[in-house]
Amino acid sequence: MRILTVTHNYPRFPGDPAGAFVARIAQGAAAAGHEVEVVAPHAPGTATEEQTPGLRIRRFRYGPDLMERVAYTGSLHGRTLLSPLAALAFPGFLLAYGQAVRGAIRRFSPDVVHAHWWMPGGWFASRGKVPYLVTCHGSDVRLLERGRVVRRIALPAFRRAARVTTVSKFLAGDIQRLLPTLPTPAQVTPMPVDVTGFVAGSRIAKVDPPRLLYTRLCRRALHHRSSTVCSLTCS
Repeated sequence: MRILTVTHNYPRFPGDPAGAFVARIAQGAAAAGHEVEVVAPHAPGTATEEQTPGLRIRRFRYGPDLMERVAYTGSLHGRTLLSPLAALAFPGFLLAYGQAVRGAIRRFSPDVVHAHWWMPGGWFASRGKVPYLVTCHGSDVRLLERGRVVRRIALPAFRRAARVTTVSKFLAGDIQRLLPTLPTPAQVTPMPVDVTGFVAGSRIAKVDPPRLLYTRLCRRALHHRSSTVCSLTCS
């Protein structure tokens, strides 16, 4: 099967946490014998094309290095456009993204498109004629809460999708609440986790007595629960 992965977040270098869960899904599909191509934004210092066994990554340019400030910020659906350079580059980003998706569909002829985040990836996937699925990660679900206009824009991308998946029951419930007319409920598909780091940690010498690190959720995180954490780490 030929799978086209569409995302605005994908690791830019080895060990990069940005979109690491997206990469693990694409790499897993390639390891299972599928032919996979990834469309993602370019970032300063990255190559426009990368090739690994069974997996090709194509990064689209949307401006000179100075202007490529839209993706990889951790908050595409939130605070990114508060930056003047990002706001100025955003129309070009959307134009280049759409062109990259259309070009990949013509060139790669995928059997299916896997779009991560309904906006912008899922929306562009919905413009084509290839079957696609949309995976929502959190920040794009919060985007649906911004009003009826946003939900009206989102609804076609959700309705046309062969499948809508998300990373938690909480987010699946939010999608159902915000888009109650969807023909099929969102399916929960947990993101893959690389456990090698945890295994390695068990072999590291510990101090005696143990040192404990405590964290505290802010009021906003308590309100949005796990989805806010996902928005901060997955967008």
